[in-house]
Amino acid sequence: MKQRQTFRDEWLSKLRGDPSVDPWKIHQYEVLANIVAQRLNATTSIIDLGCGEGLFTKQLRDRVRGVESVIGMDLEPSPLWSADNVVTFQVGDAADPPFAPGSADVVIAKDLLHHMPDPAEGVRAIVRTARKLAVIVEANRENPIMDLYTRHNKDQHFTTSELALLLAREAPHVAWHIETAVAHALWVWPFTGVMLLTFKAFRSRMGARALSWFTDRMPWPAPFTVAFGRVDA
Repeated sequence: MKQRQTFRDEWLSKLRGDPSVDPWKIHQYEVLANIVAQRLNATTSIIDLGCGEGLFTKQLRDRVRGVESVIGMDLEPSPLWSADNVVTFQVGDAADPPFAPGSADVVIAKDLLHHMPDPAEGVRAIVRTARKLAVIVEANRENPIMDLYTRHNKDQHFTTSELALLLAREAPHVAWHIETAVAHALWVWPFTGVMLLTFKAFRSRMGARALSWFTDRMPWPAPFTVAFGRVDA
């Protein structure tokens, strides 16, 4: 019995392990970081509001040439912050970030607005802090998996048109370009749950890429909306 308990504890520990080696999460972040980085030409400074563990922040830093300053901020610190000596992490509220207006060339907020009591306040803070470009990444409720995930978690995600209306209303002076992004977001469907457990148990990057190839070919709307706003337009 004790041996069985030990095996179960070890297995659960592996499933809950370091998110920095979670193959599905890292693969998703790599795809999103590639999409965003393609538009960050001549960028020397980045602030990532609502950075969480900082995994996406680090993926982005590795893909933007010439960047000199990268700051990640979240309401609570993460143990993974201390593992990085290139990105500067700090605690702060995205509704009132501790930065002066125009503090960074690019201000990014990935999966932030749907966590905020007042998303409009978040949009204004993002735009205010950016000197050149504001980037907002949110789940797209037009995707059936994202819609199911949203209703399951009782989050306030947006359709692409809802996000566009919010941005136009709260930052009408910004030139927004909005596109959708396929970043292999699967969490809640039964077969997906089994696959994700497999990925976490065996840490299979090849498995993550294989399922991504399959889901890319599904006739669904893309799971993410990415908005690029030229603040200096």
